[in-house]
Amino acid sequence: MYNIIKTILSSLQQKWPGLYILIGFLISGFMLAEFAELAWKTLFVRQMDLFDQLIIALVRYYANHNLDIIMIHITTLGSAPFYGALSVLILIGLAFFRKWLEASALTICLLGGGLLNYLLKHLFVRARPDMFHVIKETGYSFPSGHAMVSLCFYGMLAYLISLKISSWTWRFILFITTAIFIVIIGISRIYLGVHYPTDVLAGYAAGSTWLFFCISLLMWWEHKNNT
Repeated sequence: MYNIIKTILSSLQQKWPGLYILIGFLISGFMLAEFAELAWKTLFVRQMDLFDQLIIALVRYYANHNLDIIMIHITTLGSAPFYGALSVLILIGLAFFRKWLEASALTICLLGGGLLNYLLKHLFVRARPDMFHVIKETGYSFPSGHAMVSLCFYGMLAYLISLKISSWTWRFILFITTAIFIVIIGISRIYLGVHYPTDVLAGYAAGSTWLFFCISLLMWWEHKNNT
């Protein structure tokens, strides 16, 4: 079954090279609609309050001091100082090998994601949870910056790495591992009490919108220069 799917995808890519670009833009549009719906249900008609309470209770069920420390370390991996420093190292490496297109894509996706998150937070001005305080955070809550920008940064990084991998199996493993990593960062934000679950989901939706938009632009640019 896997080989059949791989063959079909390869055939489609050869016959309609612009198909993946269209799919990317469609996914971006779909995730934007999902974000808008989630924002409406969460902040305006308040249909997600019970969902938030249930998920928080589930995530905090086994809360203890040791787990607090683990979650603090995990959440650091989604912080601006961490992926900011990591991105500088990666960009230096890309510049050394003259990979200007990849460097531009990563920079635009990261900085654009951060700017969009800032604008969205100040548009919706949702206060952070006030239930328990494992760590202290300032600023607005919706959507989660850790969830949104981590998805943009690590998602684009995974995509760029996948372009250098010929094996579909290893590409799949790369994307699944990256997705799990990003989800764990989101869970850490809920556990630490600095975000509602809907903040995290909104961060993923908004981040996916921007990520797939950037990937689609990158594919379009490459297709344009190769024709």
